[in-house]
Amino acid sequence: MEKKKFLTISLSQEEVFVVLAHMGMRQMLGIDGGIFQSLTKEQVELAFTVAERALIARGFLKPGEDAKLQIDPVVLSIFATCTVPDTSLIITRSEPEMAAIAFFFHLTKQLQVGHTSPASGIHQFTVYAEKTAVSNIIHNILQLDSQEKLPCPSGELAETAVTQARDAAVDSGMEGALAVLQQTDLADETQKQFAQTLSSPKANTTFVHINHKIDKDNQADGFTVLEGINGLWILKPASGDDVSLQPVSAAEAEQLFQALNE
Repeated sequence: MEKKKFLTISLSQEEVFVVLAHMGMRQMLGIDGGIFQSLTKEQVELAFTVAERALIARGFLKPGEDAKLQIDPVVLSIFATCTVPDTSLIITRSEPEMAAIAFFFHLTKQLQVGHTSPASGIHQFTVYAEKTAVSNIIHNILQLDSQEKLPCPSGELAETAVTQARDAAVDSGMEGALAVLQQTDLADETQKQFAQTLSSPKANTTFVHINHKIDKDNQADGFTVLEGINGLWILKPASGDDVSLQPVSAAEAEQLFQALNE
Protein backbone atom coordinates (compact mmCIF):
# COMPACT_ATOMS: atom_id res chain seq x y z
CA MET A 1 0.00 0.00 0.00
CA GLU A 2 1.31 3.47 -0.91
CA LYS A 3 2.34 5.56 2.07
CA LYS A 4 0.00 8.48 2.71
CA LYS A 5 1.87 11.71 2.09
CA PHE A 6 -0.37 14.16 3.94
CA LEU A 7 -2.93 14.56 6.70
CA THR A 8 -5.75 17.11 6.60
CA ILE A 9 -8.04 18.41 9.33
CA SER A 10 -10.72 21.09 9.07
CA LEU A 11 -11.91 23.28 11.94
CA SER A 12 -14.39 26.10 12.31
CA GLN A 13 -13.13 29.56 13.24
CA GLU A 14 -14.48 29.08 16.77
CA GLU A 15 -12.77 25.70 17.11
CA VAL A 16 -9.45 27.24 16.07
CA PHE A 17 -9.72 29.86 18.81
CA VAL A 18 -10.64 27.22 21.39
CA VAL A 19 -7.51 25.20 20.52
CA LEU A 20 -5.40 28.36 20.70
CA ALA A 21 -6.91 29.18 24.10
CA HIS A 22 -6.00 25.72 25.42
CA MET A 23 -2.45 26.35 24.18
CA GLY A 24 -2.31 29.71 25.91
CA MET A 25 -1.96 31.41 22.51
CA ARG A 26 -4.00 34.24 21.03
CA GLN A 27 -2.76 34.69 17.49
CA MET A 28 -1.98 32.77 14.34
CA LEU A 29 -1.26 34.06 10.85
CA GLY A 30 -4.43 33.89 8.78
CA ILE A 31 -6.79 33.97 11.77
CA ASP A 32 -8.88 37.08 12.40
CA GLY A 33 -10.65 37.47 15.73
CA GLY A 34 -12.47 40.57 14.55
CA ILE A 35 -15.58 38.55 13.76
CA PHE A 36 -16.29 38.26 17.49
CA GLN A 37 -16.18 41.99 18.17
CA SER A 38 -19.81 42.45 17.17
CA LEU A 39 -20.96 39.73 19.60
CA THR A 40 -21.78 40.11 23.26
CA LYS A 41 -19.66 38.39 25.89
CA GLU A 42 -22.44 35.85 26.43
CA GLN A 43 -22.67 35.10 22.70
CA VAL A 44 -18.91 34.56 22.45
CA GLU A 45 -18.91 32.26 25.48
CA LEU A 46 -21.78 30.23 24.01
CA ALA A 47 -20.02 29.93 20.63
CA PHE A 48 -16.81 28.77 22.30
CA THR A 49 -18.66 26.29 24.53
CA VAL A 50 -20.34 24.73 21.48
CA ALA A 51 -17.00 24.65 19.64
CA GLU A 52 -15.26 23.01 22.59
CA ARG A 53 -17.90 20.29 22.74
CA ALA A 54 -17.47 19.69 19.00
CA LEU A 55 -13.72 19.30 19.48
CA ILE A 56 -14.31 16.79 22.29
CA ALA A 57 -16.75 14.84 20.13
CA ARG A 58 -14.17 14.63 17.34
CA GLY A 59 -11.40 13.55 19.70
CA PHE A 60 -9.37 16.72 19.18
CA LEU A 61 -9.75 17.54 22.89
CA LYS A 62 -9.55 14.71 25.42
CA PRO A 63 -9.87 14.48 29.21
CA GLY A 64 -6.46 14.13 30.81
CA GLU A 65 -5.23 14.16 34.39
CA ASP A 66 -7.71 15.62 36.87
CA ALA A 67 -10.26 15.62 34.01
CA LYS A 68 -8.49 18.64 32.49
CA LEU A 69 -8.92 18.79 28.73
CA GLN A 70 -5.80 18.14 26.67
CA ILE A 71 -5.21 18.71 22.98
CA ASP A 72 -4.73 15.65 20.80
CA PRO A 73 -0.96 15.33 20.10
CA VAL A 74 -1.39 15.49 16.32
CA VAL A 75 -3.58 18.61 16.53
CA LEU A 76 -1.13 20.14 18.99
CA SER A 77 1.79 19.52 16.63
CA ILE A 78 -0.09 21.15 13.76
CA PHE A 79 -1.01 24.22 15.78
CA ALA A 80 2.47 24.50 17.30
CA THR A 81 3.94 24.58 13.80
CA CYS A 82 1.47 27.28 12.71
CA THR A 83 1.93 29.47 15.78
CA VAL A 84 5.69 29.10 16.32
CA PRO A 85 7.18 28.22 12.91
CA ASP A 86 10.76 28.66 11.78
CA THR A 87 9.61 30.12 8.48
CA SER A 88 6.30 30.99 6.86
CA LEU A 89 5.33 31.43 3.22
CA ILE A 90 2.20 33.47 2.54
CA ILE A 91 0.70 33.36 -0.94
CA THR A 92 -2.21 35.58 -1.91
CA ARG A 93 -3.77 35.11 -5.34
CA SER A 94 -6.50 37.21 -6.92
CA GLU A 95 -8.14 37.04 -10.30
CA PRO A 96 -10.53 39.52 -11.95
CA GLU A 97 -14.04 39.47 -10.44
CA MET A 98 -13.02 36.82 -7.89
CA ALA A 99 -12.24 37.11 -4.20
CA ALA A 100 -8.58 36.83 -3.24
CA ILE A 101 -7.44 33.47 -1.83
CA ALA A 102 -4.69 33.23 0.79
CA PHE A 103 -2.46 30.22 1.39
CA PHE A 104 -0.19 29.91 4.42
CA PHE A 105 2.68 27.44 4.68
CA HIS A 106 4.49 27.10 8.01
CA LEU A 107 7.70 25.12 8.31
CA THR A 108 9.82 23.77 11.15
CA LYS A 109 12.50 21.10 11.12
CA GLN A 110 9.83 18.55 12.04
CA LEU A 111 6.74 19.54 10.04
CA GLN A 112 5.43 21.40 7.00
CA VAL A 113 1.84 22.58 7.46
CA GLY A 114 -0.39 24.28 4.90
CA HIS A 115 -3.32 26.41 6.03
CA THR A 116 -6.11 27.83 3.91
CA SER A 117 -9.78 28.73 4.22
CA PRO A 118 -11.83 26.78 1.65
CA ALA A 119 -15.07 28.39 2.87
CA SER A 120 -16.06 31.27 5.11
CA GLY A 121 -15.37 30.44 8.75
CA ILE A 122 -13.64 27.13 7.91
CA HIS A 123 -9.90 26.55 8.24
CA GLN A 124 -8.13 23.60 6.67
CA PHE A 125 -4.72 22.43 7.88
CA THR A 126 -2.66 19.96 5.87
CA VAL A 127 0.52 18.27 7.08
CA TYR A 128 2.93 17.42 4.27
CA ALA A 129 5.40 14.59 4.73
CA GLU A 130 7.90 16.12 2.31
CA LYS A 131 8.95 19.68 1.59
CA THR A 132 8.73 18.94 -2.13
CA ALA A 133 4.96 18.65 -1.68
CA VAL A 134 4.83 22.35 -0.81
CA SER A 135 6.73 23.14 -4.02
CA ASN A 136 4.15 21.18 -6.00
CA ILE A 137 1.33 23.09 -4.32
CA ILE A 138 3.00 26.39 -5.24
CA HIS A 139 3.25 25.23 -8.86
CA ASN A 140 -0.47 24.42 -8.89
CA ILE A 141 -1.38 27.78 -7.34
CA LEU A 142 0.54 29.68 -10.02
CA GLN A 143 -1.19 27.98 -12.95
CA LEU A 144 1.41 29.40 -15.32
CA ASP A 145 1.54 28.32 -18.93
CA SER A 146 4.70 28.70 -21.00
CA GLN A 147 4.72 32.48 -21.38
CA GLU A 148 7.81 33.98 -22.96
CA LYS A 149 9.54 37.04 -21.53
CA LEU A 150 8.13 40.31 -22.86
CA PRO A 151 10.51 42.18 -25.24
CA CYS A 152 11.07 45.25 -23.06
CA PRO A 153 13.57 46.39 -20.40
CA SER A 154 13.06 46.44 -16.64
CA GLY A 155 12.56 49.68 -14.77
CA GLU A 156 11.48 51.42 -11.59
CA LEU A 157 8.54 53.67 -10.83
CA ALA A 158 6.76 55.05 -7.80
CA GLU A 159 4.32 52.73 -6.08
CA THR A 160 1.69 55.46 -6.38
CA ALA A 161 2.19 55.45 -10.16
CA VAL A 162 1.43 51.72 -10.27
CA THR A 163 -1.77 52.28 -8.31
CA GLN A 164 -2.79 55.24 -10.48
CA ALA A 165 -2.08 53.32 -13.68
CA ARG A 166 -4.08 50.34 -12.44
CA ASP A 167 -7.03 52.56 -11.54
CA ALA A 168 -6.80 54.34 -14.90
CA ALA A 169 -6.83 50.97 -16.67
CA VAL A 170 -10.08 50.09 -14.90
CA ASP A 171 -11.66 53.42 -15.87
CA SER A 172 -10.21 54.03 -19.34
CA GLY A 173 -8.49 50.84 -20.47
CA MET A 174 -5.00 50.67 -21.94
CA GLU A 175 -4.98 54.32 -23.07
CA GLY A 176 -5.72 55.52 -19.54
CA ALA A 177 -2.98 53.37 -18.03
CA LEU A 178 -0.50 54.43 -20.71
CA ALA A 179 -1.20 58.12 -20.05
CA VAL A 180 -0.14 57.61 -16.42
CA LEU A 181 2.91 55.50 -17.25
CA GLN A 182 4.15 58.07 -19.78
CA GLN A 183 4.79 60.37 -16.83
CA THR A 184 7.34 57.89 -15.43
CA ASP A 185 10.92 57.05 -16.43
CA LEU A 186 10.00 53.65 -17.86
CA ALA A 187 11.15 52.89 -21.40
CA ASP A 188 8.51 53.48 -24.07
CA GLU A 189 8.07 49.79 -24.87
CA THR A 190 7.86 48.94 -21.16
CA GLN A 191 5.14 51.56 -20.75
CA LYS A 192 3.12 50.02 -23.59
CA GLN A 193 3.53 46.41 -22.46
CA PHE A 194 2.76 47.19 -18.81
CA ALA A 195 -0.29 49.27 -19.79
CA GLN A 196 -1.61 46.31 -21.78
CA THR A 197 -1.09 44.00 -18.80
CA LEU A 198 -2.92 46.38 -16.46
CA SER A 199 -5.83 46.73 -18.88
CA SER A 200 -6.12 42.96 -19.45
CA PRO A 201 -5.04 41.31 -16.18
CA LYS A 202 -5.37 37.56 -15.63
CA ALA A 203 -4.02 37.11 -12.09
CA ASN A 204 -2.06 38.80 -9.32
CA THR A 205 -0.07 36.55 -6.98
CA THR A 206 1.90 37.89 -4.02
CA PHE A 207 4.53 35.85 -2.19
CA VAL A 208 5.84 36.82 1.25
CA HIS A 209 8.51 34.72 2.98
CA ILE A 210 9.01 35.30 6.72
CA ASN A 211 12.01 34.00 8.64
CA HIS A 212 10.89 34.06 12.26
CA LYS A 213 14.38 33.24 13.54
CA ILE A 214 16.03 36.56 12.64
CA ASP A 215 15.44 40.15 13.74
CA LYS A 216 12.07 41.63 12.82
CA ASP A 217 13.49 44.32 10.52
CA ASN A 218 14.81 41.66 8.12
CA GLN A 219 12.24 38.89 8.55
CA ALA A 220 10.11 39.44 5.44
CA ASP A 221 11.03 39.09 1.78
CA GLY A 222 8.85 38.69 -1.24
CA PHE A 223 7.41 39.96 -4.50
CA THR A 224 4.31 40.04 -6.66
CA VAL A 225 3.81 38.45 -10.05
CA LEU A 226 1.32 40.22 -12.26
CA GLU A 227 0.00 38.13 -15.11
CA GLY A 228 -1.63 39.84 -18.06
CA ILE A 229 -2.93 38.66 -21.37
CA ASN A 230 0.41 39.60 -22.93
CA GLY A 231 2.85 38.29 -20.32
CA LEU A 232 4.27 38.27 -16.80
CA TRP A 233 5.90 40.85 -14.53
CA ILE A 234 7.70 40.65 -11.21
CA LEU A 235 7.10 43.62 -8.90
CA LYS A 236 9.41 44.09 -5.91
CA PRO A 237 10.07 46.92 -3.46
CA ALA A 238 12.97 49.10 -4.59
CA SER A 239 14.60 52.17 -3.05
CA GLY A 240 12.33 54.47 -1.07
CA ASP A 241 8.72 54.15 -2.22
CA ASP A 242 9.65 52.89 -5.68
CA VAL A 243 8.75 49.55 -7.20
CA SER A 244 11.01 47.44 -9.40
CA LEU A 245 9.23 46.23 -12.54
CA GLN A 246 10.74 43.25 -14.35
CA PRO A 247 9.31 41.27 -17.28
CA VAL A 248 9.88 37.53 -16.83
CA SER A 249 9.10 34.26 -18.53
CA ALA A 250 6.95 31.61 -16.86
CA ALA A 251 10.07 29.53 -16.15
CA GLU A 252 11.84 32.48 -14.50
CA ALA A 253 8.79 33.28 -12.36
CA GLU A 254 8.57 29.65 -11.26
CA GLN A 255 12.24 29.66 -10.24
CA LEU A 256 11.80 32.80 -8.15
CA PHE A 257 8.76 31.37 -6.38
CA GLN A 258 10.43 28.09 -5.60
CA ALA A 259 13.56 29.85 -4.33
CA LEU A 260 11.49 31.44 -1.56
CA ASN A 261 10.57 27.97 -0.36
CA GLU A 262 14.14 26.68 -0.13
